[in-house]
Amino acid sequence: MERFAILDFDGTLSKGFISMAFIEYLHVSGAYSEECYKEQMEILKMYKNKELPYDDWCERWGVLLAEGLRGRRTDDISKQASSFFETFKPNIHMSSYELVHGLKELGFVPVLMSMSAYEAVSLAAKDLGIGIVYGTVSEKRDGTYTGRVETGLHLPGGKEEALRRFSAKSSLEGSIGFGDSISDRGMLEMVGVSIALNPTEELKRLAEKRHWQILTSENVMDWVRERIRKKAEGKNAKRIF
Repeated sequence: MERFAILDFDGTLSKGFISMAFIEYLHVSGAYSEECYKEQMEILKMYKNKELPYDDWCERWGVLLAEGLRGRRTDDISKQASSFFETFKPNIHMSSYELVHGLKELGFVPVLMSMSAYEAVSLAAKDLGIGIVYGTVSEKRDGTYTGRVETGLHLPGGKEEALRRFSAKSSLEGSIGFGDSISDRGMLEMVGVSIALNPTEELKRLAEKRHWQILTSENVMDWVRERIRKKAEGKNAKRIF
């Protein structure tokens, strides 16, 4: 039976928000609506100033992402995404590459579960060696963006819903999950082993209360290597984790 490792991206495997960086890149190159860009910056400012709840920011962000791409050709945005990723790649923690490799060595199939724009986060997943990736998809028709959102990852509970659909086809028995913020709570509660990786203070408090493992990008591989060592010694999964 396959075992899965469910990983968040922003904050967990990298620094910053890849989608906001992608939108900034598209805006500078003239490939994103000026009006939507201004609104994106406004709601981001409101969120950072604690004037807008995280869930409300995410929901509006997803709508604006799709609206900002309306009328753009998908192949043009794909080319922009490839160029963008080369500039963003240094933001990915080096230990994230080792982590994915180590999880595979432990027998897990990695799954990237992110609210970020699929065009950008799918490139990060490929670079990390992750073959299954969930992200926010903007609707396309006849090679052109329609301005509508196709997925629900940007909505409250979106990750949990996506993971429920995933688990309907692939069991989460023996699974492991990695997240950095309280928005990953539902996802982490659905897996067998929950890891708070580079956690915010809010998630750290919850992890301490739930007795979840708390790790950082600096020590996560020590934790993984210890599990690999135990596996090599023939210990079963319960003794490893």
